[in-house]
Amino acid sequence: MVHLMTNAPLSGGRHTRKELLTCPVTEVSTATFHTIPNRPKPPVAPASPAPPAPTLEPWQMNVEWSMSDEGPSEREVQKEWARLDRVYPHTNLMLQCVFNPAGGGLNPFGRGRKTAMGIAIDAAKHGFDQKAFDITLSTQIHNGEAELTIVQAGVWTIAEYLRTK
Repeated sequence: MVHLMTNAPLSGGRHTRKELLTCPVTEVSTATFHTIPNRPKPPVAPASPAPPAPTLEPWQMNVEWSMSDEGPSEREVQKEWARLDRVYPHTNLMLQCVFNPAGGGLNPFGRGRKTAMGIAIDAAKHGFDQKAFDITLSTQIHNGEAELTIVQAGVWTIAEYLRTK
């Protein structure tokens, strides 16, 4: 096998390295030739299969969905946030998740559930497990099946999960 190696440009410097490797030997004037004996290629180890993706429990899927949803929230969710604002003063779920203070009114794009889940994560990380659970549950109050999975997981499990975020 013959390899062509040069640092000098060919034909006025317009050729690229790829063209150098495919050009006839007669055009190469400053090349250095090295011969390498034909050697068998080392065997390629088969690629190890990727580890299986962790499967999420139904309640985890519902919590993850709430953490990523930025759309407008349903009326029953907003009512629950208003109730939670009374239960947990200074939480301001309605202000942060529904209203847009900078825009001077209702936020038509909603920051909704994603913002609420940020508040829930913060509550969990500061040891307010029940508050974190209540806020998380409120994000799924419009969906009875999803709400049930969160209730069945329980306060501690939800709070522990949120602490990892």
